[in-house]
Amino acid sequence: EIAPPPPQAEPFPAPAPEVGQQDPQWVVGPAFLNVRDAPSLKAPVRFFLTQGQVVTSNLSQTDDRYQWRRIQLDNASYWVAERTVGPGPVYLHPLPVGDSPQSVEIPADYRGPLIRVFKSERRLHLLAGTPDKWYPLEKMYIHLGTVPEGPKQQRGDLRTPEGLYYVTHVNPASRYGRDPETGGPLMSFALSYPNTVDAWRGYRDGIIGPEVYHRILNQVANKELPPQNTPLGGAIMIHGSERHRGNWTEGCIALSDNDLKTLAKYVTRGTWVEIRP
Repeated sequence: EIAPPPPQAEPFPAPAPEVGQQDPQWVVGPAFLNVRDAPSLKAPVRFFLTQGQVVTSNLSQTDDRYQWRRIQLDNASYWVAERTVGPGPVYLHPLPVGDSPQSVEIPADYRGPLIRVFKSERRLHLLAGTPDKWYPLEKMYIHLGTVPEGPKQQRGDLRTPEGLYYVTHVNPASRYGRDPETGGPLMSFALSYPNTVDAWRGYRDGIIGPEVYHRILNQVANKELPPQNTPLGGAIMIHGSERHRGNWTEGCIALSDNDLKTLAKYVTRGTWVEIRP
């Protein structure tokens, strides 16, 4: 539950996050998050929190409109609205604790296709089916980043990510590759890097802060393109490469122009892409 702060309210200087501490921590998403004495809109607003601030919490409860979370600040307990009940904005996101990153899974009701990449084999498998059973359609040779081993961790490391992603949008006229028949431009497919696991690792390792961490989780929750201008890097695409040989990209997955044109017959926005080592 967010609103412009009342005149008497003052921003509370929430403590800096401490990675690895045991109490669950949460990062504030909206510009102003009202803090109340009780989990009710009738309770007075004592102060407000701003985007990127971190709070500690281990208790929540729900009414007919909001899911409330009790937070601990300055040895006192308060309540904030974590999110609306049902579809709607999320006002708080959990921060990493220990060594258990958020998982990414293909929804059980998803119906293909699935792109599965094997980096070590330099192969892309195009599959059809469901998460319970996949069937092979095509196999293609690929080119990777100039540092092909290991997952992408930050901007400029020239690595190709590893994990589960989705196609966020289709670029109809990529600068890489040409249509073998018409000579015109080929399309390319943008991937949802960084995902929630990438964000967790980045926060754990001090590459990004809590505000960026929240922005990534919020965009991924809405199946949108995550922020691309963070220290974790971005602009990871699947595109053509007829004139290139070897591992030459800055982290993208490149196919021959003929294979890219075949892939384009199946892939749309929302297609899942699994990249394995």
